[in-house]
Amino acid sequence: MRLEDINKHLSKEIEWISLQKSPVDNEIKLLEDNRNIKHFPESLIDFAETAAICEALDAVISVDTSVAHLSASCGNATYIMLCKNADWRWLEKSDTTFWYKAAHLIRNDDEHSWQTALLEAQNKILLGWS
Repeated sequence: MRLEDINKHLSKEIEWISLQKSPVDNEIKLLEDNRNIKHFPESLIDFAETAAICEALDAVISVDTSVAHLSASCGNATYIMLCKNADWRWLEKSDTTFWYKAAHLIRNDDEHSWQTALLEAQNKILLGWS
């Protein structure tokens, strides 16, 4: 999932916080140029710091990464976007999981784009789902 692709579909109604620990050069430039995305790489030192940032947010949107697991395990509203053939732990059709009460699973049926999944997560946040 490339930041350039994500950026095209981010709602201007939401203030975005990047939790990417080590973005590459072209991503750093994009983050610096986009006033709607805040990035604090110096604050993402370890999982404790990342968990503290997650707790300060209304919700976290992520693919199946350590940040998604960290956020959801801390009880934060977390929207986990899953690929079509997701790992067994997410079961096959459910949009919730017994692993994390605060997690909402969004299944992506499109192998080539995350647009639909990202828009679904954004809409749930804008509608106040947490």
